[in-house]
Amino acid sequence: MEAQTPDVKPASEHLPGDSSPAPGAPGTEKKVSTAPRPSMQVPKDVQVNITVDNLKDYVGPAVYHKDRLYMKAPPAGVSTGLGYLGNGSGSVMPIEATVSA
Repeated sequence: MEAQTPDVKPASEHLPGDSSPAPGAPGTEKKVSTAPRPSMQVPKDVQVNITVDNLKDYVGPAVYHKDRLYMKAPPAGVSTGLGYLGNGSGSVMPIEATVSA
């Protein structure tokens, strides 16, 4: 088994008051093993029956939610746009156009 070295910051990235270890400092050598672990033994009296009805109790609510506000074509004056932020996140949203005098 080969030991892996932990990720540590280079000395140039340490700020005053930073207590994280410098590379090569004593005590920073850690042994990381890739040996397989024994599987967990489930007691015989534990019974799990997952069905369509109780699946949400085990895995939680759906992660993906539809971005569609309209199930068919949107009404006149409404288009689909993308709201975008600098961090890369965004959302599909309806954009309404109106005429004002």
